[in-house]
Amino acid sequence: MVRIRLSLERFKFMSQTIIFIHPYFQGGGVEKSIIRLSRIFRKYNYKCEILTFCANDSYRQELEELEIKVINLPCKRMLFSIPHIAKYINNKLKENDKIFLVSNQSYVNVIAVISRFFISKKVRLILCERLHYAEYALKSPIKRVLIPLMMRITYPFADARVAISTELAADTQKLTNSKFECIFNPALDDDIHSKASEPLELPWDTTGIKVITSIGRLARVKGFDILIEAFYKIHKEIPNTKLIIVGEGSEKDSLVSLISKYNLNDHVWLPGFDPNPYKYLKRSDLFALSSYYEGLGNVLIEAIACNIPCISTNCKAGPSDILLNGEGGELVPVGDADALADATIKLLNNKKTTRQQLEAATAGLERFKPETVGLQFLQVVDPDFRSADAQDLQNQVKDQQDISLPS
Repeated sequence: MVRIRLSLERFKFMSQTIIFIHPYFQGGGVEKSIIRLSRIFRKYNYKCEILTFCANDSYRQELEELEIKVINLPCKRMLFSIPHIAKYINNKLKENDKIFLVSNQSYVNVIAVISRFFISKKVRLILCERLHYAEYALKSPIKRVLIPLMMRITYPFADARVAISTELAADTQKLTNSKFECIFNPALDDDIHSKASEPLELPWDTTGIKVITSIGRLARVKGFDILIEAFYKIHKEIPNTKLIIVGEGSEKDSLVSLISKYNLNDHVWLPGFDPNPYKYLKRSDLFALSSYYEGLGNVLIEAIACNIPCISTNCKAGPSDILLNGEGGELVPVGDADALADATIKLLNNKKTTRQQLEAATAGLERFKPETVGLQFLQVVDPDFRSADAQDLQNQVKDQQDISLPS
């Protein structure tokens, strides 16, 4: 306790702010990770702010509790944000001894680096890569070529770079020829079990049913169309199965049409966004992640913490880290509805396999605790930061990470 108190004393009278840039601050996993990191940073006397282009009230309560200021930049297109970012950061520097700029998502990272040329060199820029750049294969041909090219040009100019899974760190380091640290997302809340116990009224009689749950933005990259297609086959084989997909997004109408096409309206529930997804997980028999691409896959971690077995596409990048290359959960090919259906049916009919996988996955959860990740991240953000317990945590995390590295 004495060492921690002395460590904090160094920063007591310093004004230091960590500013996150994220394109939209709504109801997603990145937003939850930023809030969890901020909670740790605040403990060490760092103020936190968020620069964004579009924010809603999804996490208003948490932001107010942590006194995190959210600034909506006055522009609609990312390219036009550069002067606004530079102006805000330079003005902020007048009020602070230290400013740390943490950018999130590849195309925002590119903009942050360009903005950096118009910002005081006293500001330290950290890029956080949260989604594999191969995702742009799903976008327009221009983005598919231009964004990886701009990453290659701009990333070396940042002060530090972080990626949230081992494969993502390795691939992006190779693409940009610049060093990346792998630091997992802070994906576990202390109150996860109390939140999981909150009441939830399901739209079905729960007697004798088996519930498969998935959570995420209703966006093409999440592959929910593949999951619904797979569930059609699952339900034919196991008629007492139900599917819940928690989230909101641009693909909702097309998913509703697909559910109707397969005549699954009475068996698939889309409850919308909910800031507490854990109550759905607690009432599940299996969690399914069907994404084409991920950065890590926070929801897999949350499902494991709720003691729910998992199945996931073996997408770039992250699920293989969390599910220990298949030892901690089933991994299936990306975009293959038949493989997803067959593996799900197998798991629902084999409790011994799911129990063994869940035990293995649970053993590695320490890697994703906010305190563990926050201290790792803070040492990258601010090289002057020293915490009495940081080195001990660093050693613990290294031991935990060793079990997730691909052989």
